[in-house]
Amino acid sequence: MLEAIEPRAEVLIVGDRQNQPTLRARLADRFAAEGLDLLSVAGPETALRRVAVHDPDVVIVRVSREGAATQALRQLRQHTSAPILALLGPDAREDERILVLDLGADDVLVEPVSALEIAAHSRALLRRGRILPAPTTYRYGPLEIDVAAREALLHDERIVLTHQEFNLLVFFASHPRQAFTRRELLEQAWEATREHNRGTVTEHVRRLRRKFDLAGEDGARWIATVHGVGYRFDPPR
Repeated sequence: MLEAIEPRAEVLIVGDRQNQPTLRARLADRFAAEGLDLLSVAGPETALRRVAVHDPDVVIVRVSREGAATQALRQLRQHTSAPILALLGPDAREDERILVLDLGADDVLVEPVSALEIAAHSRALLRRGRILPAPTTYRYGPLEIDVAAREALLHDERIVLTHQEFNLLVFFASHPRQAFTRRELLEQAWEATREHNRGTVTEHVRRLRRKFDLAGEDGARWIATVHGVGYRFDPPR
């Protein structure tokens, strides 16, 4: 068994009244063996009250096809900086997997999946949370990034970012005007695993650029494509 990343790290499970007890029972022994404290709540309102008091280290959300479930994911992303692992049903389509990532999930698993694999993905999310540099603030023109608060402002308006999007933006901001290959970004701004490849970087860069565009900036200008290499963070001088 792999050693737990951090003793007593806290994992919050969010389900509904039907699946929440079963999901907790499936994971309890495995997570206890990993040194992870497992908390569970039924429903998004209870989850939001919980994260308002104390942010967990990882959130696991069981997402069904009902609109309320995807709405819960969106609300959680807006109220917690913790990485989110979404669990989808066995008939989940590709577009549904993409949707939950766009709504703020940092990782997705499609059931049936074992407690062992869910725990492994939770550990990976914990590791990714440790790649950020020491708390500091970066300022580039209209962009301000507060690493300690895990908040990015563009023209004084908050940019809603997923956990991994924020990690990638901080990495870029800490290495301005340096070109990186997709493989280098994957190795340095992710905990690279077999579940992630260079396409993961491409998708996250696309999403970051789009959020800059929505805030009135040219995302492709800030995160420039270096042909034959990869990407470069290119803030205005």
